[in-house]
Amino acid sequence: MGSGYRLRPAAHLLPDPAARRRLLAVSRGEAPPGLVVEGARVADVYTGGWVEANLEVAEGRFAYLGPRTPRLGPSTRRVLARGLYAVPGYLEPHAHPWVLYHPLSLLEALVPQGVTTLVYDDLLFRSRLGPEGTLDAIRRLRTLPLPARVLFATRLAPQSLLP
Repeated sequence: MGSGYRLRPAAHLLPDPAARRRLLAVSRGEAPPGLVVEGARVADVYTGGWVEANLEVAEGRFAYLGPRTPRLGPSTRRVLARGLYAVPGYLEPHAHPWVLYHPLSLLEALVPQGVTTLVYDDLLFRSRLGPEGTLDAIRRLRTLPLPARVLFATRLAPQSLLP
């Protein structure tokens, strides 16, 4: 939506107790959020329909999604989203990016389509780099400013003998 607001990956915990309290206060409507997306058509993953709702973000996390009128503060950023759609991030549960794509070019293609998490098979890394080289490659990938969360699945029992 062009707000410039960046959500942190959900797997990162909020270690700061004050940040957790603020997130909870926003979720209860007791404090203003840092970002409000107003009037978006939101995918209801339970019914398959669409509902008009406001999204409130605090501490880089979704704090509230629903019909209430947002409590705005002096530093709350507003995005008017009437007529726009919001959907949860999609998960690609099993990818072999090296078959047709470089792993990073696959991200470049999928992120604009709403994919926020990819699970890559590490078979090519393991067959070419071995266990230690694979871990090193994964560590190096994690240092890049990737636009999505990338996870790796490993095969403990390969389907055929590796070279």
